[in-house]
Amino acid sequence: MAPDIEGPVLDEARNLMIRLYNKEAISSLNILRQHMFAQNKSELRSLPPTEDAFKQHVLRALYQLRWWKHAHESNPIIPSVTEFGRNVLNNCLVPITTLLPQFPTDIDVPSFCKCKSSKCQSSRCSCVKADVMCTIAFACATSADGCSREQVVEVEESESEQDF
Repeated sequence: MAPDIEGPVLDEARNLMIRLYNKEAISSLNILRQHMFAQNKSELRSLPPTEDAFKQHVLRALYQLRWWKHAHESNPIIPSVTEFGRNVLNNCLVPITTLLPQFPTDIDVPSFCKCKSSKCQSSRCSCVKADVMCTIAFACATSADGCSREQVVEVEESESEQDF
């Protein structure tokens, strides 16, 4: 059973990560990732991790911390490494990068929206024609006021089963 790291540990780690990107007003790594993608689509390497990928990284860091914390004991009781963001594959230990699918499957959007305005109400708008909401990746969403038709997609996080 994976440890439950929800609460102060994960919140503090997330807040530190968000502060590294100098975006203290945002409270979710997924939202931060969407806004940064909308501002600079060419540098995908500069995006922060998703909430789920970040949680897996924190689990791996906590496992290492647990080893260090109990290093002075002769027979420490350390849980299985597979409970802390890793799997065994072909007798090798590999990190779990995410538990979520790579792409959302339930979003039906046009390939792009060229509206420069934040309104997107014109019948010439591809979003209006397709009768779908705009997303953060479209030009209209990066306007100063945001887009009135913007759809914020927040990925649900899986719940852990055991307390750390």
